[in-house]
Amino acid sequence: ISDIEIACVTDSTSGKACRKARSLDYPIVVCSDKREQETAVKKATDRIGGCDYLISIGWTYRVPSQSLTVPKQEALNIHSSYLPNYKGLSVHRVQWANAEEEGGVTVHQMDESFDTGEIISQQKYKIGLFDTPLTMTYMIGELSATLLREAILKIEQGYDGVTQSRGGEYYSLISWVTVLKYGIINHIYRAI
Repeated sequence: ISDIEIACVTDSTSGKACRKARSLDYPIVVCSDKREQETAVKKATDRIGGCDYLISIGWTYRVPSQSLTVPKQEALNIHSSYLPNYKGLSVHRVQWANAEEEGGVTVHQMDESFDTGEIISQQKYKIGLFDTPLTMTYMIGELSATLLREAILKIEQGYDGVTQSRGGEYYSLISWVTVLKYGIINHIYRAI
């Protein structure tokens, strides 16, 4: 993939992603109010003259339907599980709390629902007994870069994706206290 222009919409001006975007001179639009997402997406894409792909990575809100029509090619979400399992927000925390032995990353088309669009690419990874939500975040990040590239190449070749099978539970953002309480108990059982 070459000749790409990138603009970032973020909820904060701090953090690694924002620092990296700044160092690469990518335009950054801050959107700390979910009601302003559509305006923020439009402002960001206008700065680079439109976009082929709208990509959501770690965004805690459902992208508004109107914004899904902005890209010329596709609106994609990078999700931190092997869909259809573990839909929702920061689900790697729940996977760790449940002492799962494997996690996954999925790149899927965004539609009007949350984490239900056609799957373009996905991969599982092993969660070791001594992994933490932080080490899982690093694994997810590494897989995300590879799977996003793969997804864009597939779409460019005419791939439409695979419909998700039914099922999978949704999770809201779970507090760290709850994650640790259940995670420690479940990891002891897993070790035994």
